[in-house]
Amino acid sequence: MKKEREERLNFIAKDRTMTMRLPSAMVEALKAVAEREKMPYQALIRQYLADALIQEAAKIRAAKKQT
Repeated sequence: MKKEREERLNFIAKDRTMTMRLPSAMVEALKAVAEREKMPYQALIRQYLADALIQEAAKIRAAKKQT
């Protein structure tokens, strides 16, 4: 499943650049997780962001159904 999600995200055009300042410890932790998952750490960050957005969209849909 993770591989499918990563492949799907890789086909989405990356047309914007974003610069973020993160604590060094966070970047090192991301790199360690990415290495364990055998993927580039920037792809891991995109995956985390996409997962979070999917969860938020689901919350919004659920809230709309309740009203």
